[in-house]
Amino acid sequence: MKPDNLASHPSQNDIDEVEIEVKFVGLNFRDVMVALGIMSNKNELGMEASGIVRKCGPGVKQFQPGDRVVISGPGVFRTHAVVFTSKCALLPPSLSLEDAASILVVYITALYCLMDIGRLEKGQSVLIHAACGGVGLAAVQLCQMVGARIYATVGSEQKTQYLIDNFGLARQQVFSSRDTSFLPKLMQETHGQGADIVLNSLAGELLQASWKCVAEFGKMIEIGKRDFMEHGTIGLKPFGSNRAFFGVDLIRLSEKPGFTDRLFRQALRLYEEGKISPIRPLAVVSGTDTPEAFRSLQQGRHLGKLVVKMPGTSRTGLMARFRYQVRLSPNASYILVGGLGGIGRIMASWMVERGARNLIFLSRSAGETSKDRSFIRELEVQGCTAITMTGDVAVMGDVRAAIHGCPLPVAGVLQLSMVVRDQFIPDMSHTDWQDTLSAKVTGTWNLHHTLTECNANLDFFVVCGSITGVMGNAGQANYSAANAFVSSFAQYRRQKGLPASVVNLGGVDDVGFLATQDIKLRERMRSGSVRLLSEQEVMDAFEIAIFHSSPRQSAKPPEPLRIEGNLIVGMSSTKSLADPSVRPLWGQDARFRFYDKLDLQQGPSHDKLEGAARLRNMLATLEKEPEILNDLSQKKQFVVETVKAIQEYSAFARGQTYHQVATMPIDSLMTVEIRNWTRRFLRLDLSLVAITKAATIEGLGELLFETMRSKYLK
Repeated sequence: MKPDNLASHPSQNDIDEVEIEVKFVGLNFRDVMVALGIMSNKNELGMEASGIVRKCGPGVKQFQPGDRVVISGPGVFRTHAVVFTSKCALLPPSLSLEDAASILVVYITALYCLMDIGRLEKGQSVLIHAACGGVGLAAVQLCQMVGARIYATVGSEQKTQYLIDNFGLARQQVFSSRDTSFLPKLMQETHGQGADIVLNSLAGELLQASWKCVAEFGKMIEIGKRDFMEHGTIGLKPFGSNRAFFGVDLIRLSEKPGFTDRLFRQALRLYEEGKISPIRPLAVVSGTDTPEAFRSLQQGRHLGKLVVKMPGTSRTGLMARFRYQVRLSPNASYILVGGLGGIGRIMASWMVERGARNLIFLSRSAGETSKDRSFIRELEVQGCTAITMTGDVAVMGDVRAAIHGCPLPVAGVLQLSMVVRDQFIPDMSHTDWQDTLSAKVTGTWNLHHTLTECNANLDFFVVCGSITGVMGNAGQANYSAANAFVSSFAQYRRQKGLPASVVNLGGVDDVGFLATQDIKLRERMRSGSVRLLSEQEVMDAFEIAIFHSSPRQSAKPPEPLRIEGNLIVGMSSTKSLADPSVRPLWGQDARFRFYDKLDLQQGPSHDKLEGAARLRNMLATLEKEPEILNDLSQKKQFVVETVKAIQEYSAFARGQTYHQVATMPIDSLMTVEIRNWTRRFLRLDLSLVAITKAATIEGLGELLFETMRSKYLK
């Protein structure tokens, strides 16, 4: 979540709608899960907010512009929101906008759980987990209002002391929420009976322990989401003693007519009667501090309630930046071929974060190393079923066994296999050629045919390629050919209406082949100013490829220069392309000429183009007034500007004095760099022989001037 993600989408008001200028947005743990992509989508960010009515639909009678209101979501985390009147309520004069944004969700949740479901009565016992969060503190107030006996769990001594100091709880009534020690302590305090109501938001083994805390005829009310989404289970034996388990999803409940309105009006009435109060402490953060607020919620560090103060009312400069947001199904299988390598591991972890719960790894040595087994255990701890299958993707039988062995229907494939056998063509054996191609060419065909035979309904089919397949690389003809194939193969599948995309990666710094098997090459690339990709950039690239894997249906004819589903990442340099020492693989490829212009327009060294700009200005003047070329003083000035430009931009001249650069001899390496520089920035095409004959940088300036004379003084 970043400040520029705050949406501003005012729209035309329907008959029963109002437009609200949002002032404050209350944060809840559900928002963290939405922001992380664990549930729903980011259009549903924000469940409660307060603000000022700006426009009303023609049928709205109960509100008018200028009214202070509170609104319910989902999707109210924006500067302007349009909602139905049923999702909106007037505020009493004594309730501030900050407090209003903090009480809607917590009191609706607590009232519904304790009063509607729990039928809470005086004298009953209630165990409130995470009691220093917003819902927890609201539940504490309702319990004290009714006269119930409170037991609570919190995550720190500071929070324990807060409950003691502000609500009069005894220390023996407050337990830790970090482990299961609350179970024996609660049983000791209740003489083995347990609590009549358990309001739970803990997960995993802590949820299991909480279920054991429920007294006979008692109720456990689950407001957490993790175990629901991960298909958690509970033992059935406690039901035999008339215990009940309830799951609560506030978003689903808010869809019931009148639900939010009834409970919130009940909360406002209790507030006006002085029976409950706004949540304290209340932390108000600015939009720029939203990321830290989300981290605080995620890590359980906050105490009380967090609200975000929205930016000003201007609708300009607040654009909602689209982010690709992939959600994977827990009820499907995903195949990762070669998925236990460096890139495979980060993608597998990413897939689990995005909801995948069934991963199948196919490789020649899947699961055989201790490192593999440790990684599989990490996935299992996260609730994922990870199956390793030893086999070769180039062998059809192995591919069929892997696909038929999937526990659930296959919804996606990541083809990450690669074999590298670098040799120049004269020294390359047929085995070197065949081994390299089989992993990507034969393997990808095998996956395609087997999935087609199974009538698999895929969401994505993504192949990891390389930029060598686009622009080639010395000594990698076999690898380049294999990657060129997968790019074309993706188009073949898309033309058939099947999902397919390719991620053509450049060098990756943190993980993968360069990081583990060819460290020397990685260092050469770094010294050559190649900007290596990070883990995050790799994950972002694959997310885009997955998002766009399915071919789009469009009535428009395809653009001739646009190749759908083919992503290239990792072409940039750590230096400006103005620097002659920068020699990218694609430097002589006309298809990437636009990238030169992009670098000049957007690159970080755009402000360093003075030397080349001065030369270009001189050239422009000479073109308009070619007779100036007869003035020898112009020649001297042209030479001076040439030396200064080289001094500014070239790696070999950096740190040298003007005289040192002017007299610097031009060697064979500098010759190529100088030719590229003159083409790119001066739009002059000099031969390598002519540059070599110039001998020095000063001689280069003279050569450039004479080239102009021969061009314009005919």
